[in-house]
Amino acid sequence: MEVICSWIQWRLPDCDIETTASAYLLATTANIAEYTGMINGVLAALDKGVTDLIAVGDARLVIQQSMGVIACMQGTLQVGLARRKDLTT
Repeated sequence: MEVICSWIQWRLPDCDIETTASAYLLATTANIAEYTGMINGVLAALDKGVTDLIAVGDARLVIQQSMGVIACMQGTLQVGLARRKDLTT
């Protein structure tokens, strides 16, 4: 399956858009694309020197796994979760 993931970086409190970007992914799943979008968004924030970050999204599974609300049991998603944790701790 081919999917597109995207990320937007806003500066709070005024919600000024800092960055918008997307990536076209070949042969992947929607959940992996959601993790890819979140990771790329975190990387974009780190590249700009952001130290306080609030991540929001429409991928309930990925957000809840990142928050520890539900377990991440699938190996391919565990890779994305571990990468996000490495970037934000």
